[in-house]
Amino acid sequence: MNIDFRAAAADATVKRLGNVSGANLAGMGDSGLVAVPGAGRRFQFWQAMVLNVLIFACMLVVLATFPLSWMGVISRGSAMLISLVMLAVLLLLRTPQARILRAYLTSRPDGLLRAFDSLPRRSIGLEETRTYKKTKFVTEDAGVCLLDAERRRLLIEGCQYRYVIHAKDVALVEPVSGYALSGARVVCRFAGQELDMVLTAAGQGPLASLMHAFAPSEGASSLAGVLNQTLFGIDSTHFRQSVPPPIPTSGI
Repeated sequence: MNIDFRAAAADATVKRLGNVSGANLAGMGDSGLVAVPGAGRRFQFWQAMVLNVLIFACMLVVLATFPLSWMGVISRGSAMLISLVMLAVLLLLRTPQARILRAYLTSRPDGLLRAFDSLPRRSIGLEETRTYKKTKFVTEDAGVCLLDAERRRLLIEGCQYRYVIHAKDVALVEPVSGYALSGARVVCRFAGQELDMVLTAAGQGPLASLMHAFAPSEGASSLAGVLNQTLFGIDSTHFRQSVPPPIPTSGI
């Protein structure tokens, strides 16, 4: 059985906090993450299941139009129209998915979204950097990132974990991209534990979805730029700094 790459940092954070509430995590002053009890993993699984079934169904419909057109069952114009409609559906799917996810995460009474409802936000996915290029049915997490530029931090309410990332604990931010993947690699120290992860763009509208599919590097640079502007107040897609070692806690 694989151990979650966030488990040690989450345990260390909970030892400091004593609980997993979003307000307490945000008030800790350092970067930390905690596992969220409940059905978050199950919710994420079923969202991925529904999305993939719909994508597969749309692709089957598009593929079926070609033989039907050749056999004369439907006209060439009808086949083109059906294909365009299915393409539009594929481009629009992620927006309602993101809204449903936001509604689910907002329903948590002790979550970050309720505690900081005035902050600008973006839908994101989260993956371990070591495996982000692998095809996964369910990624390590999905959620909403709150951009707190005033306090130079990111607050992420995920299905499975909630995270607070302070600029002083971030060693690296850089864009990463691949086939239909736009993301930003973030190396950060959480409760004395270094984690290397990728935040991916999610929940885009139709135009952003096209860019995500055909020009993922543009989406990656955009996301990395937003993170660097929030954390460090700089207009750059790349940032690197030396993070000092954590101060030992007395009695440990």
